Amino acid sequence: MRSLFAAMGSIGALLVYPSLVNEFLVSVSVVTGIYVILMVGLALFLGYGGQFSFAQAVFYGIGAYTSAILTTKFQIPVVTAFVTSGVLGGLVAFLLSAPILRLRGYYLAVATLAFCQIFYVLASENFNITGGPTGIYSIPSFSLWGIQFETGYSYHYLVWSVAIACLLFTRNVMDSRIGRALKAVQSSEEAALVLGVNVVDLQTKIFVFTGVTGGLAGSLFAHYVSYISPNNFTLDLSIWLVVVLSVGGVRTISGVVLGAGFTTVFPFLLGKYQSLNMLVFGVILILTLKYMPNGIAGELQTWFSQRRPGAANPHG
Repeated sequence: MRSLFAAMGSIGALLVYPSLVNEFLVSVSVVTGIYVILMVGLALFLGYGGQFSFAQAVFYGIGAYTSAILTTKFQIPVVTAFVTSGVLGGLVAFLLSAPILRLRGYYLAVATLAFCQIFYVLASENFNITGGPTGIYSIPSFSLWGIQFETGYSYHYLVWSVAIACLLFTRNVMDSRIGRALKAVQSSEEAALVLGVNVVDLQTKIFVFTGVTGGLAGSLFAHYVSYISPNNFTLDLSIWLVVVLSVGGVRTISGVVLGAGFTTVFPFLLGKYQSLNMLVFGVILILTLKYMPNGIAGELQTWFSQRRPGAANPHG
């Protein structure tokens, strides 16, 4: 019941937020929502699939370029391009899963790092398709049923509608048989195999989900900023997403939202010291991993659960 009230309160806050702040803060909310969509699948794969993937910027880029190319060069409706971006992101993830998910640990991480670099080179060199380093301009704004989402205020509701749908889907997955199997794999892959869990098949499904959400996030990003280039989808972004999820907490929904918000707001918090971005965040990461190994959201969840009426006292 408490979680239901928290969810309703969060949705209510998102509804009234644009009317209380200026356009800049609305744009911060829009970008945060896009990052939530981008990161929610990765959180499942990392937190419960037990594997590191640095390919999320690739799916992000595939979604953005697919939507941009279809709408600017072929005049495909934006909604169709949006759906196609998610489908293509999932398809690429599925095709990659066969060779990549046979690897484990550092080998899987390195393979996805290589794939990220390959995508960057392809996007930079294919002038006729992607525009090369120049990128693609004049991407049309998002439209749905004749409604044009041309302002940050209207885009806020669109992005967060998709983000909430992704979060609810993820929550339902974690409460399902698939979620229980994922938790078993996260605890012990060998034990899960003994219990009859098809680990590779399970990880493939989650990896495909990361591709779908990455593609959808890329499409929303492209139509929001109206311009994309290879520099939007670099290896640095993939690494940053994994790191910031570790700080937020990869095994909680709130950790995904916290990580997305941190990614968007953190550079502005540093103000004129943005050149120290990675140094400051490196210190935060080290402190988080040392004192809050489950991430900020994970530790807060544990703290509140221990103080819930009727909870067992860990100190006897």
